[in-house]
Amino acid sequence: SAEQLQKAVRVSITDLKQSGDEVRATVAITNSGSGHCVPTGLPSRKLVLSFTALNPEKKAAFRDRVVFQKVMADASGKTLTSDAAIMLRSARVLSDNRLRPGETRYVTFRFTKPRWTRITVKAQMFYVYEPRVPKPEQISVEMAGDEKDLQ
Repeated sequence: SAEQLQKAVRVSITDLKQSGDEVRATVAITNSGSGHCVPTGLPSRKLVLSFTALNPEKKAAFRDRVVFQKVMADASGKTLTSDAAIMLRSARVLSDNRLRPGETRYVTFRFTKPRWTRITVKAQMFYVYEPRVPKPEQISVEMAGDEKDLQ
């Protein structure tokens, strides 16, 4: 449920510094409410950390994202994306950067901003699951977030 997802992960902007025109923002993501890796279940489920720097007009001056998921491949090494293919043809794990129980992971974003501009940085974690079925439907739930202003 959405409520369970929102309890699973905490997101916090732990460091926000400007040096000249470069800004460095560090975001801490913690698997704080789950006794297993998140996301769990089928590898087609993922967590997407969205990072945005907004100018005073609330327009995105910088945008980036990091995806957390387990990626499976078939015997030939081809990445599998549909639930059916994952269940029937998975032969090996290509990558797995899911958050372990109790783990805190730090992600640093760097971008350029003019010194005279105020900026607001925003980090949001989304659970994304898009089952490939006859009538596609994306499930997306904001799990956690944080926002800070930089003068």
